[in-house]
Amino acid sequence: MRIYFITAERAALKLDGEYAGITDLFERHAECDLSRPTAVEIIPDDDLRPLNFFIDEKFFSQSHPFAAVTVSDFAACIYVDGFIDKSDGIEVLAQGYAGGGLVTLFRQGRIYAAYDGAACAIHPLPRAFFGAHISNISAAGQELALIETDRYRAVLYGGELVFCGEAERIEGGEELTVYAPLHGCCDALAKLSYAFDGKFYESGRSVTLRRSPQTGTEHIAMLECVLSGADPSPFLTEELQKSAGALRGYLGEFVAVVPPCNQAVKVLGERAAGLVYRRQGRLYDVKYFICQTEGGKVANIFPAEEREPNSAIDLESGG
Repeated sequence: MRIYFITAERAALKLDGEYAGITDLFERHAECDLSRPTAVEIIPDDDLRPLNFFIDEKFFSQSHPFAAVTVSDFAACIYVDGFIDKSDGIEVLAQGYAGGGLVTLFRQGRIYAAYDGAACAIHPLPRAFFGAHISNISAAGQELALIETDRYRAVLYGGELVFCGEAERIEGGEELTVYAPLHGCCDALAKLSYAFDGKFYESGRSVTLRRSPQTGTEHIAMLECVLSGADPSPFLTEELQKSAGALRGYLGEFVAVVPPCNQAVKVLGERAAGLVYRRQGRLYDVKYFICQTEGGKVANIFPAEEREPNSAIDLESGG
């Protein structure tokens, strides 16, 4: 089986004890025989501990805390991000009063944010929060703690983690507003609004497409719009625009869109796209759909394994 390896940190990859190359956010692949265990060792730099595990059929049937794993009929992908610092001690990275309590950003193997006030809580944060600073922000008449770097931001309301992730900026006021980039074909920006009713909850979102997709990727852009809640109509033919509102129900609860791997392109063609569905925890399945286009716009979409290329889509019946 072809296995793609991606690592959140630059690392050396060993398979059965032999050096197999450098991994990072650009995927590398290897052919592995799942009928027997393949020993995998990932050795990151930046004073992080190595990770070791075996790849076999069992590996792809359960969730793993150190990696997100996706499986399709053509290949599997292992995205390793659960690296731990070699140091076992506690290091305070930042500390300050915000959001009505004392907020402490510290590192102990991983990075955590601790809140001590009317409520107490500890939240794990991504390694990207190393070097973050703490400040206060007011929204909906409430005080919140803002932890931020240049790219990543987290918001605490008491012991509750309201938001954590990549964000270009966060604004207070009558509501809490988060501007989060959606990396994809159109460099989309999501504007997330959070209202307060005893606790903060997402009350609305709008998505702005900041560039046009490259020629040949319009079907990927359309699916990304369906996922994000943006209007997919600009990428649909006039006939299919009539069913735009039914696309999400037809496609199901997918959580990501991925371009086809090389094997999928050979079998399904350039207009295939993979939709990622959560099976359990951090284990995902990739289901391929084929898009037929007319004049660069999607005219039809159907599951790759169920339909003949010329069959018509019936969104109302879900098939």
